[in-house]
Amino acid sequence: MTCIDFRKTAAATLIAVCASANAELIISVSNNVGNELGGLVFNDGDMVQTNASGSMASVFFAESNWTSDGDTDAFHILDDGTYLFSSLFNSTIGGVTFDDGDVIRYNPNTGVAETYFITESTFDDAGEDISALSTLADGDIVFSTLADASIGGVAFTSGDLMRYDIDTGTVSFLIVGADLFDDGDANIYGAHANADGTFLLTASTDEMIGGTLFLDGDVFLYDPLTDSATLFFSEAAFGGQNQDIDALYFFIPAPGATSLLAFAGLTAMRRRRC
Repeated sequence: MTCIDFRKTAAATLIAVCASANAELIISVSNNVGNELGGLVFNDGDMVQTNASGSMASVFFAESNWTSDGDTDAFHILDDGTYLFSSLFNSTIGGVTFDDGDVIRYNPNTGVAETYFITESTFDDAGEDISALSTLADGDIVFSTLADASIGGVAFTSGDLMRYDIDTGTVSFLIVGADLFDDGDANIYGAHANADGTFLLTASTDEMIGGTLFLDGDVFLYDPLTDSATLFFSEAAFGGQNQDIDALYFFIPAPGATSLLAFAGLTAMRRRRC
């Protein structure tokens, strides 16, 4: 059983969380073929909340919340409880129609939606599609795209994980796909930035990293400092059905609470075996 230790350096407070029991994911998959997890049958536009073993699952955000053509392609929850989305297709939610290259901020309490810093016009060329989405502690946006793209003359590939500076509108590289994946060619399909600089990632196809095979339905933890990747969530949880995770968010439920506890204020993380 894999455990994760979270330390608040200021208070020297240790929160030990066994991933198989407490840590949870919110995920989406890319198609409607055999979508079942933890006894739950769901649609490809649903965001499904599950534990790290995949033994329990429930719909966190239903595809029906989209007015038209909603297929969640990237997902994140901000500290204020609002959701960030991108959709595989041009879609309508909260009475507003968005392009598939837009980042959408949605308030689940009011049903109001708006664009959030990155829109289709942010990219140098039209028709780009965001495939992964997260944020950093300073509010900058972490993203990847479905195809090669560029912003402000900076070109990147679908295997790169990028940082968008919300103050300057410029981008920089967090992960270079050509260095991460053994074949140098992959598509990051989902990402969650952890406070310690590690990332939870999933790819659109089966990929080798450092000689280890990760399936397109796996979520793996990547540490840029050690250039190492370990399995976090296994595609096997889907009961043998080949699934492709295309959006993810990671959180730790507060004890006895139904609200989400994100990584705000957690400044270090280490993995250990228990």
